[in-house]
Amino acid sequence: MSLDLPKLLPQVQQLSQSLLKQQAQRAQLLERALSAYQGLLALPPEELETRLARVGSRWTGARPAQESLGTSVAPPEPVPDLNVIGADGSQIYPDRHARVFFFLINLAGILIQHDCQSAPETRTESQLFFEPEQLRYESDQPVESAWVNLQRDLGEMMTLADMCEEVHDGAVLALLDNSLLLWMVLQARAAGERELDRILKAYFEAMNRLQTCGAALAGIIDRPRSSNVLALAALANQDVETIGADDSARVPFPGLTDRELFAHLLPEGHRSACFDLISPLNRDFHAVGQGIHFFYLHLPGNQILRVEIPAWVAGDRARLDRVHAGLLRESLSTNGYPYALIRAHELAVVTQAERLMVEEWIGRELATQGMLPTLSRKAFAKTQTSSGRRPR
Repeated sequence: MSLDLPKLLPQVQQLSQSLLKQQAQRAQLLERALSAYQGLLALPPEELETRLARVGSRWTGARPAQESLGTSVAPPEPVPDLNVIGADGSQIYPDRHARVFFFLINLAGILIQHDCQSAPETRTESQLFFEPEQLRYESDQPVESAWVNLQRDLGEMMTLADMCEEVHDGAVLALLDNSLLLWMVLQARAAGERELDRILKAYFEAMNRLQTCGAALAGIIDRPRSSNVLALAALANQDVETIGADDSARVPFPGLTDRELFAHLLPEGHRSACFDLISPLNRDFHAVGQGIHFFYLHLPGNQILRVEIPAWVAGDRARLDRVHAGLLRESLSTNGYPYALIRAHELAVVTQAERLMVEEWIGRELATQGMLPTLSRKAFAKTQTSSGRRPR
């Protein structure tokens, strides 16, 4: 064993003491945040808009959508004959120390028909990426994990669209285990603007297909760390004359999240009002009619989820209620998380054993072709030490 346990144990004890101290500090911070939220509710809408107009364009926060800010929506009636489709993906990242530079994306989808005795329908699709143009950016740099994640996120949305178009009876709820915003676009800038535009165009086309076929689309975020509503509450309580572009960097309630705020505000089964997300990336989504809104939902087990939806769901009460009621029903048997997404993850996940098997298949096939690529010396040394042997 390489851990120095006698030195580590006192640090573990210090950790627990630190967490107790932080817990007390967060309780005080939450009291301030709740007070600020009440100030937000009391502020006339026109005064809030004045503040939003003064803050810098880089400010990331929330804006009220169609519903009143203090809204707490009770559970709607269950949707009869509801079709719930969940999609998820997993991957093997490219490794420059491996025998071959490649990556793999595994996509999975599941269709669950509520009020129907038939078994769920499932599908998986695995794809290897190995061609030179798939493995290098236009700048001739090798692709990175952010690019793989971006391709996976696109594949998940396309899987949802494909499966939704095959459903001909009943309402459809389409779920992703992720934000609907393609945040990876911001991390994959090395790919080049042309490639990123191609990915975004394909992603928007898949969202358009879901809208056209009548689906209600939602992205589910468990234990969200966002503080967009808290940022709005802080802005509402700030002297309007002091607001300016510098406020984009302010952190009014350090370490606190919207989840903790709405855990105190929402009864179980209720959702918050819908908010429009203000961010530079979401402006691109709004420009093509796919702007992202969100709300918070209190599920069984005291779980607070952030639920992201396109504007066309937020503005359609029937689709919005379908998301709300469907998520509550999907979470009954799991104590707080949609069953369709749990099953989609089980279908999509690539285990370590499967990764090793794929690498072994590749090695064997290359050997039959007379090619014998090797691990890097670093990777070889690690395999020796992890197996208990020292390299000679």
